[in-house]
Amino acid sequence: MYMDLSQLEDPKPTVEWVPFGKKTDERMRAVVKIEGETPLDTVWVTLIERHYGSSASEKREYRQTSRVYGAIDALVPEFTAEEPYANIAITGETTLDKMRGSVWNAWKRATTAETINRLVPILEQLGRMDGVKVPSVSGIKFSQKAGCTMCPCSPGFVMSCTVTSDRPSSWNLPYNHSGPVDIYIETEPKAQA
Repeated sequence: MYMDLSQLEDPKPTVEWVPFGKKTDERMRAVVKIEGETPLDTVWVTLIERHYGSSASEKREYRQTSRVYGAIDALVPEFTAEEPYANIAITGETTLDKMRGSVWNAWKRATTAETINRLVPILEQLGRMDGVKVPSVSGIKFSQKAGCTMCPCSPGFVMSCTVTSDRPSSWNLPYNHSGPVDIYIETEPKAQA
């Protein structure tokens, strides 16, 4: 199931200005529906503007290259359904564990490579959208610690560039401001609380 997005019209976003946690922390959230040839090829791409805070860690996060979350689950569900040894702890202490680890590592390499193959046309499509700049779609790498360097709680893909949104006036947002965004890919949009 490879998404051929080359013949599609440029996507039009549904853009909201929504609070994230703190009252002073309002960010742009743009949801783009990218339709493929079949309903199974349709994905929802959410761009979340990064918050620029005053602490050193918030400033560092603001400057980082963009992250893409949810791509494996959304784009290669047939691979995730076949994950080997998903419910078995692999310690690497025995010969059997080492063999299981090799099989799982091969599955992970194939899964991430195919996810990137399917992700690139989506990012290229986003780059053609008014108000979004995607400088490069090369150099995308998977990281278990994409969203948190302390633990593997938020795996995702790290881009080699920073995707930005300049909030064009057509988006009808409170003010125009260019800033970095992170990307979330889903097979259906999540309802906002």
